[in-house]
Amino acid sequence: MKDLDFKPVKTRGQFLSNYEKHDPALAKVKMYFRQRQFTVIDYGPDRRNERIWGDNRPDLLIWKPYYWLALLDAKGHSGDIWMLNKRAYDDYLGYSRHHKIPVFCIWVNLETGQIYYAELPFLDVDNDFMPHDKNKVVKTKNAKRIDSLIERLRMTTFEDKNNGQGEDELLDMPFE
Repeated sequence: MKDLDFKPVKTRGQFLSNYEKHDPALAKVKMYFRQRQFTVIDYGPDRRNERIWGDNRPDLLIWKPYYWLALLDAKGHSGDIWMLNKRAYDDYLGYSRHHKIPVFCIWVNLETGQIYYAELPFLDVDNDFMPHDKNKVVKTKNAKRIDSLIERLRMTTFEDKNNGQGEDELLDMPFE
């Protein structure tokens, strides 16, 4: 993580307006998983009021005694747009490798309430550039409806997940 040592393209107000879509999407994703009996833990710290950049963490950790199931990042959009900031995408892949668990981007269409997901790395990466904020983004066309992810996570067993994690890691609730 680094101090913000450059002048951002977006104003502070424009930057914070991103959270007008993110916050309701995150709340919906948390509720969705909790209603289906998953333990949902905040993973990525809320850094909207800090002048820093880098070290992008996914929003949530799905935990099942006694192991981590997946990391999730919630995105709110007003259409079926499945993209992710390139810096975040790369950071999330690093967390996936480090923890040896999958990372999923979860998109909530705020107009329809539909929820979609894609596992990183995307199988059909389409890189793009957003001229309004000069961010590189990664897009996918292969987002799936969330119910298939729920079934996949429910079927994951301890034997599936004991993928090199030490005994101590498996027994502790993760709060790093």
